[in-house]
Amino acid sequence: MHFCRLGSVHPNPELTLNGTLIPVVEQTKFLEVIFDNKLAFLPHIRYLKEKCVKALNLLHVVAHTYWGADQHTLLHLYRSLVRTKLDYGSVVHGSARESYLGMLDPIQKHALRLCLGAFKTSPASSMCVQANEPPPYIRRRMLSIQYSLRTGTSPSNPAYNTVFNAKCKASFSSKLNQIPTLGIRIAPELEKIGFKRNTVSLFSIPATPPWLLRHPEIDLSLYSPYKAVTSPEVFKIRFYELCDRFKKSIIFIPTVLTWAKEFRRPCAINPVRQLFRCRVQQASSMRNFTLSCLPWMLSEDLKKNTLSCCQTHIQI
Repeated sequence: MHFCRLGSVHPNPELTLNGTLIPVVEQTKFLEVIFDNKLAFLPHIRYLKEKCVKALNLLHVVAHTYWGADQHTLLHLYRSLVRTKLDYGSVVHGSARESYLGMLDPIQKHALRLCLGAFKTSPASSMCVQANEPPPYIRRRMLSIQYSLRTGTSPSNPAYNTVFNAKCKASFSSKLNQIPTLGIRIAPELEKIGFKRNTVSLFSIPATPPWLLRHPEIDLSLYSPYKAVTSPEVFKIRFYELCDRFKKSIIFIPTVLTWAKEFRRPCAINPVRQLFRCRVQQASSMRNFTLSCLPWMLSEDLKKNTLSCCQTHIQI
């Protein structure tokens, strides 16, 4: 494929492989993204719209007024079947013209109208607010920012210089009808969020492979499918028995105790029986409980030049 945006007539390059002429095509598909010779991405947008319309047929089937799925289920189907297709490759085809990208906007409006049961005359902005879904152009911008931030952690990435050391800025500034590259388009957005490359933690591959690391020991003795009919005192006794049995660090998530339902306080106990407590939000999950304890555990281990988190016993 010969990428060129010249309007005048010009011959295509003649390339041969073992004496065989390689044909020049106007478009080709690579990793489900259609590249055309002018990089306008119009064929890909048309192909993407056709795929999304087929996925919308499922929403038509299950969005019946009387026997169809509820709003929550329909939004899950939209995010998994339609929005994923719109997100894939959006960093690449996001450089297309706004008039081309506008061909994808009715897809989200149609899908949200089916999910919410709205009228055809309902404004797209109102449906986006009700469904907690950003408009397509905002989502493409968000995905581009996330991609740039991930690329910033790996300077060895081939796309690093393209994103952070963009070239031809003066050329694009003088030609307003030309669409800038990703690095030039995303630079103002990164500046708005206060992104600085010198403060980014670089990604590094650990020297020790993960299969050689020591696996944590998980104790499930406090797990019981009959928590509703078991007294909380029983779990308290079992927990104190575990404290005497294990001499290593213990991270405890007291979700089965009555007092934990009231205070929702995770606690951690180190080998010398020091107790750490912290208050978390009422709607916090078990994962947030554990993460609240880990910084304290790591700080205690660093003081002793040990790492007991690899031998942490987590009570479920």
